[in-house]
Amino acid sequence: MKKKNEIQEMRTAIDDIDKQILRLINQRLDYAKAIGASKAQNGIQMLDPARENRLISELSKLNKG
Repeated sequence: MKKKNEIQEMRTAIDDIDKQILRLINQRLDYAKAIGASKAQNGIQMLDPARENRLISELSKLNKG
């Protein structure tokens, strides 16, 4: 039974992480919407390819998966 308990504990931890990820994704979406509204209101171009490339590069370096 010990193995089943360990597995269940790990699954519970994963479930908690999934909930945290979802909260963060929703928080990020809220910020992105606010930025989009501000850009639209101020006539600023929506896409920023340089920022996107920089972000992808930085996140790729941080990813250990």
